[in-house]
Amino acid sequence: MKKTLLTLLLISSLALAAGTLQDAQSQYAKGDFAGAVQSAVALNSSDGFALAAKSNSIFASTQADNKQEVIYAQSEKYARSAVSLDANNSDGYFEAARAIGRLSQLRGVMAALTQGLGGQIKELLDKALKLDPQFANALVALGLWH
Repeated sequence: MKKTLLTLLLISSLALAAGTLQDAQSQYAKGDFAGAVQSAVALNSSDGFALAAKSNSIFASTQADNKQEVIYAQSEKYARSAVSLDANNSDGYFEAARAIGRLSQLRGVMAALTQGLGGQIKELLDKALKLDPQFANALVALGLWH
């Protein structure tokens, strides 16, 4: 009986320590982007990785230009992890497009074109909109792409 109770307490405490998606969203809403990334990644879920990508991209925009490229590349990895865990996660596709778009801006138009980044962005936005035709951010991003 004591062993079972101790096991249940341990499992409960681990679940609370891991946090929830809402905890990570709350950190994001408070402007704690680095904390939101850590909390969201710890969830090891599609929605968690999509939020990590979003938080990380916003965090990157607050950093010096010479630090942004590495951070945006990590955002893309988080977004692709979201999609690999759930191919129907429109946020994952959008966040991958956002990260690649920001990388394109940093690298310059010619570099982005020669690396095929524009085509990747369009494809990702199209996938996001196929899953969620009313996805406002994706619609705006697609308009900017054009």
